[in-house]
Amino acid sequence: MTLPRKKKQQLECIAKAGGGTYYAARNASEFRLAMAKVVSKPKFKGTVLKVIAVKQGKPFQAYVQIFRQGEEDYLESGFTDPPNPYSLKLLPGVYGIKVQDETVPDKPVVEMKGVVIESGKTESLVANF
Repeated sequence: MTLPRKKKQQLECIAKAGGGTYYAARNASEFRLAMAKVVSKPKFKGTVLKVIAVKQGKPFQAYVQIFRQGEEDYLESGFTDPPNPYSLKLLPGVYGIKVQDETVPDKPVVEMKGVVIESGKTESLVANF
């Protein structure tokens, strides 16, 4: 079955918006070819974000939360692990980052807003306390 051109364009647009690719398959053979392309393509097109927390000039363990810009619920969270940063893969976009020092009673937070993540780059951020 062949889709009308408008329907195909809509599906291509949806796939692109989700960071994917639209493949048409009219039969089992074309479906197998499309699946081979999907499996062979690298899936991740984002970047690696590295966050390190520094206090008195030295890295220390801190709690990190990653948010999509303008959203309240965090996407990912974890701890820095000195001397290693907290690292994760993100798709391109604008993010907010909160880094919290849980080693002291008042638990101060360093907040970074408007962090732009571009495809294919490694982004390193330092939270200074």
